[in-house]
Amino acid sequence: MDDFIIMPDHIHAILFIDKPGKTSWEVNKFGVQRDNLAAVLRGYKASVKKYALGNNIEFSWQPKYYDRVIRNEKE
Repeated sequence: MDDFIIMPDHIHAILFIDKPGKTSWEVNKFGVQRDNLAAVLRGYKASVKKYALGNNIEFSWQPKYYDRVIRNEKE
């Protein structure tokens, strides 16, 4: 997570997903999805939930998220 801000009931975050040595993204194929935004967020949400449960913190994620791809500095 490159940058984030925690709001009263949600979070805004900027994620930079980079694969060293890879010059372009391949089209997703059927099978395990681990190189896309949904997979990254699934892992993040699972880690936060596990931490909360392990520390007796009442916490739950909303079922959906809203994303926006930032393609350049202007956006």
